[in-house]
Amino acid sequence: MSNILTDIKTEQIGADLSKVVDRVSKQYDRPDIAFQKEAIQNSWDVRSDKKEGKEWLFKIYEYKDGNQKTHVVVEDFGTKGMNKERWEAFSSLWRPKKDRDDAGGKGQGKFVLMNASQEHVLFVESVSDDAGYICKFLQDGKKSRDEENFQIFKHIPSVKPLEHKGSRIWVYDVRDDFLKTLHSEEFADSIIECWWQVLGPRFNGKISLFDKEVVYKPLPSPTEEITLFENHQVDGFGRIKRLCLSFYADKVPSAFDGVMVQRANMMIVKIPFEVHDKEYQGRFSGYIEFDETLEKELKEIERNDHCSFQYESPWKEIKVLIKDEVSKFITKIVPSKEQRKTINIKNLAEVIQKANQIIDEYCPEILGGGTVVPPITPRPKPPIRIKHLAVNKREVKWGDTIKATCGILNTTSEDKKVSLNIEIKRLGAKVLEEEYSLKIKTSESKPLKLTEIKLAQNKFDKGKYIVRAILREQRHDLDTKTTSFYLESKREPVKKGFIKEIRFYESDEPLRNKQVKSGTLEINLGHKDFANIWSVFEEKPNIQTKQIGFFIMKLCLDEAVRELFKLKLKDESSKDIDDIVQEVKEIQDRMYYDVHA
Repeated sequence: MSNILTDIKTEQIGADLSKVVDRVSKQYDRPDIAFQKEAIQNSWDVRSDKKEGKEWLFKIYEYKDGNQKTHVVVEDFGTKGMNKERWEAFSSLWRPKKDRDDAGGKGQGKFVLMNASQEHVLFVESVSDDAGYICKFLQDGKKSRDEENFQIFKHIPSVKPLEHKGSRIWVYDVRDDFLKTLHSEEFADSIIECWWQVLGPRFNGKISLFDKEVVYKPLPSPTEEITLFENHQVDGFGRIKRLCLSFYADKVPSAFDGVMVQRANMMIVKIPFEVHDKEYQGRFSGYIEFDETLEKELKEIERNDHCSFQYESPWKEIKVLIKDEVSKFITKIVPSKEQRKTINIKNLAEVIQKANQIIDEYCPEILGGGTVVPPITPRPKPPIRIKHLAVNKREVKWGDTIKATCGILNTTSEDKKVSLNIEIKRLGAKVLEEEYSLKIKTSESKPLKLTEIKLAQNKFDKGKYIVRAILREQRHDLDTKTTSFYLESKREPVKKGFIKEIRFYESDEPLRNKQVKSGTLEINLGHKDFANIWSVFEEKPNIQTKQIGFFIMKLCLDEAVRELFKLKLKDESSKDIDDIVQEVKEIQDRMYYDVHA
């Protein structure tokens, strides 16, 4: 560290906070956005004209001193500066004492500014009515002593002290990478995105970035707009001033693509317009504002980076209101695609058949609508067992490669030596066999990749192949599992299927499908998951058909798993419910895997 800094007489503030800058900075996904939000918000909080923000100006610029060090400076005009209370709060580093009306108040903003300095150093000047001129040095958990007559020009050569009411913060010896980011177009855009309300006609505030004014260009007149929830009471929390939604003839800049949630004239977070029709994407915008009471409530649950809220009241209720109205507005503007209602999936019968085959293999006890399944006495699971056995493809062709995986679980309190025997049979005749010797520790779950099998035409005949895994300890069979694959042939259809028919309907409700009744599954084509698949693959019809098939199959499997869970809760009521949930979840994962196999 340079002598200029080591000559400063400092004192430690409370506990050792030498690592605090790094710890705090890691909480922010975008340090550059955090930098501008923290710095601008601190200045906007103390503007002289609270109502209109007249003569408020905020500058970010760089200064190269006589020692060839480059500093980034943030300076404001048209503000009150820091009074004694604000000075105490700022220099305490960890105990903010801001007014409840301030946009900030988490006490972490100064660490974000420090992070931009190579040496975590800030020089802070301020002029206010009650404190006059004050200058301080801050670094990690240290500050210059109060009794020291601190002068800025002694540490940054050729600099005159701040002469107007307001504040000036020097980010000493700025990091090269951070300075480059501040000069980027994306950084300027982020300021417009966050502070459009301050820069707009309501306040006409000014922000200067490296001697160039940041200009906000208002959006053109919308082709359609609506204002909702004017002075709407959110029970027990305060009022929404207004929610404004707009639709435009052309795409809006990405900074305004969404509903901007405003607090203290700063955009905190955006709620997206989920539009799946490409023709209408990017043409919606909006914003929501709150009264002082509701803003104070939201401030309490705002995350440290000022970019989101904790999912608690009143944000939970507000977010639901916004999303509901956004969905209605989109529905009003975007015409429904009639072809979704009359969708014709050519391979729908194959989709139903494959779903039933998977269900038959993994949860046969629920199959056969109307059939009576005799009570099953569940066999206790072996303490050392095969968790799963799976192959990468179920229907294969000559030249393909079978890649099988297996998992072994040891729930005993001892390490064990076991063997795993793998048999592959066709029409009852053994085709291949191999054995693995394993050491498995207590409570270990050991995954295994089995030998790959190249299906050469001169070695394998077409037909169904059974893959069987047998787990043994000292020649005693502990557990067994089987799976299968079909070479140049189709899986045999099941005699009784869980799903007999699939119907379609279209609705704005958030349900993907209705519960299966008498073997019929009704699927909601209006659900956003389906609409997303339709839109993303609209120009690739073959892939679109395949993805829709996968989507429908998984809905069938979800319904089967629901029935399986209900059955196990009834028949295995003595088991711990967490064990049942885990068992059913593993079955569902293996069924999902087979959808693509």
